[in-house]
Amino acid sequence: MICSSCSNHHEHELKLFLENTMIRQHGLYVLVGSKPMISFNIDQSNELRIAKRFQTRTLWNMWQKNRIFTLNSKFLFVERNYPFDKQRKMGLFINIPTLIELLKQHYEAFFKIYEKPFDPESIINEISDDHSLFWSKVFQSHYLQGLLYGYGEENAKRFVNKESNGNFPDTHEIARVFFKKKIQVSDLMLPGICYYTESDQTIIKYNQERKKIIEYYSRKNFFELTKSLLVAPN
Repeated sequence: MICSSCSNHHEHELKLFLENTMIRQHGLYVLVGSKPMISFNIDQSNELRIAKRFQTRTLWNMWQKNRIFTLNSKFLFVERNYPFDKQRKMGLFINIPTLIELLKQHYEAFFKIYEKPFDPESIINEISDDHSLFWSKVFQSHYLQGLLYGYGEENAKRFVNKESNGNFPDTHEIARVFFKKKIQVSDLMLPGICYYTESDQTIIKYNQERKKIIEYYSRKNFFELTKSLLVAPN
């Protein structure tokens, strides 16, 4: 017999988890857009009490243990160490076909860092393994991280070269949206990309995707629609 109050509690936490990953952390660009992946904090915050509602290990554990549906095989949620701080953990939400395509498109760049041939399709199976030599090297590269997170090849190169004329995201606006208690898809911001020209094609692309995503979710139940997109087809 299922406890209805427990079920309701888990559903509430699931809603919070999806609001956080899909809206605050830009996961909708992975779910229904062209972004290969996002990362998000899953460690307990001891500094900002309000952040605990959004970034806690509790919500991640709930997602892992109490998810009431089978995840569509094109998506993946994994946990791994932060690249430059092994004491902290991050979550990744991945669109597998998009990531495979990216690895194929930029094979030479990844090969240069890994220094060995690799299979773009099978190497994804190692992404949750902190001991994977491939992913350890990849996540140590700011340039390759830029590619993985969909920042665009040119932006990733110029960021690594520390060019000083970059347009950085508005941190005050990010904080305003992040800590908003009742968040909606219309609050979805552009991914936090540093770009260098107003005609940047990556920013133009994400502006277009943002409009399409907001329109797609318009007058629909965020939780039910998002869940339906994540569920494995029968």
